[in-house]
Amino acid sequence: MSDARWLFDLLHELCHAGQDPDKDEFAVIEGADGPQGLQLAEEEKMASQFAGNVILNSRAEELVKKCVQSAKGSVEQLKRVVPTVARQEHVSTDALANYMAFRLSLQKLDWWGAANNLQVPSTAAWRITRDLLLARANTEILDEVDRDLLLQALSSSEGESL
Repeated sequence: MSDARWLFDLLHELCHAGQDPDKDEFAVIEGADGPQGLQLAEEEKMASQFAGNVILNSRAEELVKKCVQSAKGSVEQLKRVVPTVARQEHVSTDALANYMAFRLSLQKLDWWGAANNLQVPSTAAWRITRDLLLARANTEILDEVDRDLLLQALSSSEGESL
């Protein structure tokens, strides 16, 4: 429930869509082995780098280096350092935290929990996305059970019915 996370994921997926805009469908098989798996991993890395650079004003890697330097290479210090660097560099703390978690994941380090704790909670992105989907989706083509299940899944956490 973070606008920064929604934005990162949206830009990541837009990067994929922009790679082959004439494609009718996009399908990714996670965990594929061999050359296809390596290609998918590179595409995922590139899409995340793209998202980070858009959100962080084309300075994603520069900001990662500043965080690592400020933390003196200590992953444990990053949770304290990321907000400070974000403030000094005039970028969003939660966006920098997301990108830092992505970068650390490339080194097989799981920092997503810490990044999640640095997020600004919000339901705006969820509500906007849901409302746009419902305004444009033709739920009448679904059978009654599927339609009810979809609408139940899209109801808000506050018990709002659609």
